[in-house]
Amino acid sequence: DRDHLPPLENWLRNIRDVYRLHRVELNAIKDAEARHRRLVELNVIEQCINLFKTGVVQRHRIDTYADPVLPFSTPRIHPCVYDPKDGLLKELKIDFKSYLNEFRDIYDLYHLTDDVKEQLRTQKIKPDDVLVRPAGTSS
Repeated sequence: DRDHLPPLENWLRNIRDVYRLHRVELNAIKDAEARHRRLVELNVIEQCINLFKTGVVQRHRIDTYADPVLPFSTPRIHPCVYDPKDGLLKELKIDFKSYLNEFRDIYDLYHLTDDVKEQLRTQKIKPDDVLVRPAGTSS
């Protein structure tokens, strides 16, 4: 049915985009329920990646990386899927670093070199001094 109105159409468009990106994998799954479950997992992964791509999340991760009290950058994003069939919340095991490295140049994701990490740790520079730009680019 193509007569959906916003915000439903916007939500469905995102699901359709996930299907488009992963069509080969999904079409290879013959069992309809298994294919649906995998689509749900892939949608969660894509939406988590979308969160990582936002400027506010990138800036906050740089800010908190520089905080000597915190053991890791925040926010931490956890891809989880709830299955109403068994009532369990399943955390998906995803290597976000590989996703972020793959898409860094496309989405202008921040990149902290070892030198910048050390300068942040020793407070020689402030988080605001770190430009949000892809690895390997200058000014």
